[in-house]
Amino acid sequence: MAHKIEKIDFKLEEYIEKYIQSEYIKEELKKSDLILLPYENFRDQKGPLFPENFLNFYSYCKENFRDFNTEICIEEDDYKEIVLHSNDLNLGKWLVGAIITPVIVNLISGYIENEIGADKLDKTNIKIEIIENEGYKKISYEGDIENFKEIMEVFEKNENKKN
Repeated sequence: MAHKIEKIDFKLEEYIEKYIQSEYIKEELKKSDLILLPYENFRDQKGPLFPENFLNFYSYCKENFRDFNTEICIEEDDYKEIVLHSNDLNLGKWLVGAIITPVIVNLISGYIENEIGADKLDKTNIKIEIIENEGYKKISYEGDIENFKEIMEVFEKNENKKN
């Protein structure tokens, strides 16, 4: 299990200008609670790139978390996936607004249970980067869901102490 929390200089506007032409999509992204971001480059592939089967995850978010506005930061014609052929569940990069930690943990747990299989919940290695909109902190995580829950709970407690 590996995780890292760091303060970063992130500008959503740069992603939007780089990858989005449609004014409608630009406006939808600005109103979103959860924005799924492409990798800009991955290994030797230039990008905007998303993890394998990422559209399944995006659809799951749209169907199961209707209280939160979820968008993907890419034009439909530019969508490309990285196929790695590993057992890891790569959930990509997220920009979160007001979504709180339990919602994120429930979203990931529910996706694994419902879409991958409950029997694989404790055996699934997840990879994720979460960029918190306020303060632009990036949480990078690789490991199992139980440790992810613990790390997110500690992160949330530390954030609540600061407020």
